[in-house]
Order: sequence, then C-alpha cells, then structure tokens
Amino acid sequence: MANDNDEEPVTSQKSDLKKKEWGSYTEFLLASLSYAVGLGNIWRFPYLVYRNGGGAFFVPYFIMLFFVGIPLFVLEFSFGQYMQSSPVKVWIIAPLFTGIGYAMCVMSGLVSIYYNMVIAWAVRYLVTALFYDIDWDSCGHSWNTN
Repeated sequence: MANDNDEEPVTSQKSDLKKKEWGSYTEFLLASLSYAVGLGNIWRFPYLVYRNGGGAFFVPYFIMLFFVGIPLFVLEFSFGQYMQSSPVKVWIIAPLFTGIGYAMCVMSGLVSIYYNMVIAWAVRYLVTALFYDIDWDSCGHSWNTN
C-alpha cells in the first residue's frame, strides 16, 4: 500500500501553462489603440462634432470619456486578462451578468455588418475614381465663372 506522502501533488492544467506576455510595451500600446480606435472614431466622429455644436461637443464627450469610457475599457481589459477567456465565459464570475457577454458578441457582429457597408462604399468610390469619369472631376456647369 502506497504512503500518502509518496504521491506527487496533483496540479491543474491551467497552472502548467505559461502566461503569454506582450513583446514590449509599445506592442501592447499599439494593439490597445487599434482595439479602441475603430472605423467609427475616424469616419463618424467629425460628423458628430459638426452636428452637435463643434467645440462645445468636446465638453460632454470628454466628461463621458473619463467617467464612463475609460473605466469600462479598463474593466474589459482587466476581466480579459484575469479570466483569459472569451467575453461569454468572462461573466461566469457573476452569473447574473452572463447576458452581457452574449450581448457583446451580438453587438460585435452587428457593428461588423454596419462597418462592412461603409467599407463597401469606400471601395466603390475608389474603383469609380480609378476607372470611370467621376462627377466631381471638373466644374463644367453653365453657372460657373470662366
């Protein structure tokens, strides 16, 4: 009969895996920026500034950014780093909020469909500009000055 002291301790498979790390802080920073700054920030933000009062728009924008946006961004990064899992599995720590993970996945899919349409417009205009005569190429209307 084997003695209990002779047996090796059982280790979990997760503890045997080496934690992955970024190569450098610059890699992490650039990956984080590319995650946070998407097509909507580049394409839609100037329109929102114009529609909502120009410079006055920045006051509520930065207030919401610092009090809501950045804390939620850090929360999402922290949960992802702590759980090392998908958005659906992250919310196992609070079963009441499991729907948040599913909602995040659904919203990612819907936003992808929306942005694919915007990219399709850009590709269409690019092809049109390269191969066809475009309307804004010249100002040949009768009401123009010579």
